[in-house]
Formats: sequence, structure tokens, C-alpha cells
Amino acid sequence: MIDLGLNITSVALRNSRRGIESLNPKVWLDPSDLRTLFQDPAGTIPVTGSAQPVAYVTDKSRHGHHAVQNVSDQNRPTLARHPASGLRQNLNGTSDFSGWQFAGSGAGSCVLGVDATVAPDGSQTAARLAFSAANQIFRHSLNPLPSGDYVGSVWIKGAAAETIRCRLSGSTEFTHTLNGDWQEVSGSVVGGSPTSFNVGTWAGVTARVVEVWHPQHEAGLAKTPYQKRVNQFDVTEAGERDIWYISGDLVDDELVVSLPDFGAGVTEFWADENGVTINGAQTIGAGEKALPGSARLYSYGIFDRALSEPETAQLRKFLEMRSGTSTSST
Repeated sequence: MIDLGLNITSVALRNSRRGIESLNPKVWLDPSDLRTLFQDPAGTIPVTGSAQPVAYVTDKSRHGHHAVQNVSDQNRPTLARHPASGLRQNLNGTSDFSGWQFAGSGAGSCVLGVDATVAPDGSQTAARLAFSAANQIFRHSLNPLPSGDYVGSVWIKGAAAETIRCRLSGSTEFTHTLNGDWQEVSGSVVGGSPTSFNVGTWAGVTARVVEVWHPQHEAGLAKTPYQKRVNQFDVTEAGERDIWYISGDLVDDELVVSLPDFGAGVTEFWADENGVTINGAQTIGAGEKALPGSARLYSYGIFDRALSEPETAQLRKFLEMRSGTSTSST
């Protein structure tokens, strides 16, 4: 079956990309084109996927103004992706449960089996949690999150009438009664500071084996579609296109491009986590120029001239499509 929505989006993205090429930028760096990315400053080791370092970005304008980070391996940004719907999932390793750890005071140990059983969608992707005693926990620690409203959810299955203890939002805990079939359970917290996402055998619950699938933790009180998060650099969602970007630490891993003297009346543009920026009437002289310090840099470029209003609208449309944002500044 063809996903017409994604197909239409893909066509729009291709058309907007051709549109930016027709404007003839003098610098155009495009992290979504992995063919232009390399892990070393010499441009010999290709970047093939998310979570890999980026030390060299080929200038797609064909004017040869490539971006480089040649300080050290430790000072390089990272290629990353997230769904067009945005970043919502706070848990790493949601598919292989690699972020889960055993904890608790109960005697014995727990066993976590990845891809051990059939999930609600018919795939062999659900995990099995086996506890050996009371007061045991499978815990997924949460990175520091600001105080606020959060909701956690997970699909869970176990023997009918048995009970299991859950702390899904990070601050509230509840006992859930199993019914022998898959159930999506959730828990929320208002004005809390979440620290962990737990499933365990505390408070006298009776289950010792449960199956779990698609754990999710997110801001707000409304559950949203599941996002598979391998780590902070690799987040995907079924039915949503991937948006690629270069992730910097905003400290010492910025990419640098060597430029000629473009003079006055230059237009510089980029899209990042703050939205779309198109700055006209700039003066850019010869020398090295650092790319904008961004946690998520989706695109960057320079025109050696002013853009007309239709050209600016064309460029903005491309950048908004590229980044999935609509916040703009000029």
C-alpha cells in the first residue's frame, strides 16, 4: 500500500530542493544528504547513519565552500534524525530495552528477554520480564527533566488476575491488574520532576512474568503515537518521514567554512531548533566562518546577493519543509 500522505510530502520536499538549487546559492550545506557527509576532515570516511561524527560537509552549491571540523575526534558534531512530528520520547532504547536496568531489594535476579514474544501488532518485538521475587524492579532512569506535567505508557500482558506495579510517569506509582491479554496502561504526574520509569514487584503484587512493548515517556498529559528512540541521535516514528540534522553541543564542536570576500548585500540563511532564519543585507568578508551554534542544524547557506520577496518565500518554504518548523525571523 502506498502512503499517499508521505508520498505527497516527499514530492514537495524534492520540489522545494530543486527550488533552492534554482536560486543558485554560493554555499549550501544539507545534512539530509548523507552522500555529502564524512566522519574525517579529509572527507574519506563516509557518514552512513545517525549517531556518527561529522567532520566534513560537502558544499552542494558546487562552489567548493565545504565545512570542516578538524580540531579533534572529541570536538565533532553528530548526525542525528527525528520524525517530522517532532521529538517527544524521553526513553532511550525503547525497542531493545537497552536503557532498562535491574534494581530493588528482593533476593535473586531478574531476566529481560528482548524480542521474546509476539507484540500487539503481530511482530516478534515484545520483551519478557521475569522476576524471581518480590520487591524487584526493571527501571529506566530518565535524564534530568524540568518540573512539569508528564505521561508514561506501556503495553503490558500477563496472567489474568495477577497484579504488577508500575511507575510510568516517574513520580506516581500504581498497581495494575492483568487480564491475560495486551493492555496499554499509563500513568501521569502534574508538576513533577521525573526520575525513572519502572515496572516491578513491589507492594505485594503477584505477577512474576510479564510481557511489555512500546514504552513511552513524554511531556504533557496526552499520550501520542509511539516513537522508537535508540538514543538521542536516532528517533523514528512509523508513518513519519525522517528529518536529518547535525547536532552540536554549543560549546566546541562547531563546523567552519572558508569563504571568499562576498562583500555587502549578502543573504545568509539557516534552519535550526529555533526555527527559520533568513538574514539579508549582511556583509561577509574573506576568511573562516563558524556555522551557527545549534543543537539541531537542518540546513545552512549563503547567497551573494539580496533575494526578492518571491525568492525569500521560496527559500522559507524549503527550510520549513526541511526542518519541520514554522517559526521564522528575518
